[in-house]
Order: sequence, then structure tokens, then C-alpha cells
Amino acid sequence: MDGQIRGMIEKDLKRKSNRKCCSAKGLFGIECSSRIIESHTLSKSGTLKSIMDKENKVFGVNLAFNALVKNEGSFGVRKFGINEASTFLGFCSEHDKKLFSVFEDERIIPTKEQLCLLSYRGVCRELYTKENEVDTKLSHELTNMNEFKNSSIGLYLRKSLEKRDTLLSIGLSEIKKTYQELNDIITNHNFNSLEYFVIELSSPAHVLCSGAIVPDLDFNNKKLKDLSSESVSAEHLFFNVINYDNKGLCVFSWIKKEETNYFYDFIKTLIQREHRIEDNLVNFIFSYFENTFFSPTWWGKLTKAQQNEIERKIMEYGRHNLSEHKVKNYHAFDIDKYYFIK
Repeated sequence: MDGQIRGMIEKDLKRKSNRKCCSAKGLFGIECSSRIIESHTLSKSGTLKSIMDKENKVFGVNLAFNALVKNEGSFGVRKFGINEASTFLGFCSEHDKKLFSVFEDERIIPTKEQLCLLSYRGVCRELYTKENEVDTKLSHELTNMNEFKNSSIGLYLRKSLEKRDTLLSIGLSEIKKTYQELNDIITNHNFNSLEYFVIELSSPAHVLCSGAIVPDLDFNNKKLKDLSSESVSAEHLFFNVINYDNKGLCVFSWIKKEETNYFYDFIKTLIQREHRIEDNLVNFIFSYFENTFFSPTWWGKLTKAQQNEIERKIMEYGRHNLSEHKVKNYHAFDIDKYYFIK
């Protein structure tokens, strides 16, 4: 890759990752503090410390641009210190403390309020990420450089970028809508507005995750919703894996409405497939979520085939395949029981 272009891309990515904002601005009528902090989407004290090694590090998906170049277009995994793992500059210190002390400083029961705020934190990170993705100014500048400007490949790239801009704009509008709905729920303490599917673990999870998706396929790869149609509403499914009190939780949650009823069909295929739920979860997490961190000890015990399969899942992007199980028995979760909370 041309050194000038690579430098421009790296500079732009650094600018975006250093963007500061408070996702909860105005919430509870509290003024933001002047300090935007590196907010963890996965609790450092209760969750990340449970999977760290002796060097206080965890493994995570390596999204760095230089790694993408080095691996010829593929993301891999790397170690993160727990102070940097799962962080983003998305809350001021005042709102971060006010919102998340309910599970950072209090014992996790879990209550509906705790589960809702776990979902909210993941959604705020998704919004932050989408806002960065929509900023495609540099991409347009690159396609208009002399090397591309008057060429057929330049025309193709500009048309592709225009289509991407449209899709990103739709995605941003969708996550903003969900974010505002959660703001209203939290402001009014209306935590019964969410439904949950909870998987209790008898020991700490080896893989942790936080995020939100719009599922279009179930665990049998059956299409649930045609997301290519602009007339179809996109509703978000929130997902979190946390550890506490020497055990863990996997939590699917969503805002209760008619449009989200099909999430029950999605969950049913998770628990009714012939494959173990634990392996279905591993496929799901690494296929859909970049904000994923896992135990170095656990990773080291996986076979090479299992590690390769996880790295392949990381690269699935929009072509997810939840029904495929080339390898199994990851032993990432010790499932005790599961149930719905309506």
C-alpha cells in the first residue's frame, strides 16, 4: 500500500477513536462533567479481571489497521491490558458514575434495571461506532485522488461508496431510534418495557461480549427478516456476557413491542438445535461482535482448528452462518439454566 495513503488512513482512524462525547448528555437532568473518560462497556473490576492473565491482560479482536494490512485483509486476535479493553470515549465521568453504579458498585442480582443499563451501555458504544463509520470524508478524498479520479476503477469505487453511505446512514438512524427509546425507558424507570432471555452460568465465562445487532437469520440460517428492504423496520437485539460472584450471565434483551416478537423464534433455534448451546453461542459471538474479549488461558487450551475457526468467524461480517459447525466443544461456558423474563 502507498505510504501516503496508509498514513492518511491511520491518521483518520486515530482521529475517530479519539472523538470525545457523552452519550447520556441531558439524561436525568444532570449536567455533564468536563471530563470525558475511557468508559468500559465490560466492567473492569467484576468482569475483565475474571479472565485476565498474570500480566493483567486479556485477548480480544485486533481491529487495528496495521494488523489488517499485515494479515492481508484479515483481523486476528491480540492481547489488551484490562485498562484499555472494551473502552470508548463515550461518557462523561458524571453520567458514567450515575448510570452504571447500579451494577458496578452494587451486587448483581440481576434486576431488570441492571440488565437494562447493561444493554444501554452496549447500545451507546454501537452508536458511537456508527457515528464514526458515517464519517466517510477520507474515503471520498481517496477515490478522487489522481490515481483513481478519471479511471474506471475510480468510478466503481465512488459508486460503491455512495451505496455504502446510504446504508450507513440508514444504520445510524436505526441505532439512534433504539438509543432514544432506551433513554426514555431509563428516564422514566420503565424497565418492564424490556424482555430478556437469561442464560445462567455455573462458573465464569471465558468469553465476554457487549453489543447490539439486528438479526435477520436464526441459528438454522432461516431468514427471519429481509433487511435489504427499506420498508422493513430494524429492531435491535442487545447481547451481553458478564461475570460476577464467581459465575456468569449471557443476556439477550430487547424492547417489548410487536416488531420484536420474532426474537423469540431466534432464541428458540439457539436452544433447540442439535448442537450444544455453548457452541452456538461461540459461533454467534465471534461472527457478530467485535467488542469481544476472552481469557488467554482458555485461548491457549484451544486446538489449532478451534482457533482457526474462531478467526474465520471474526471475518464473516454481513455473511453470517450460525448453522455451520466445523469444530465444536469450545468449553467457553458452563451453562446451568436458562429462562425468559417478560
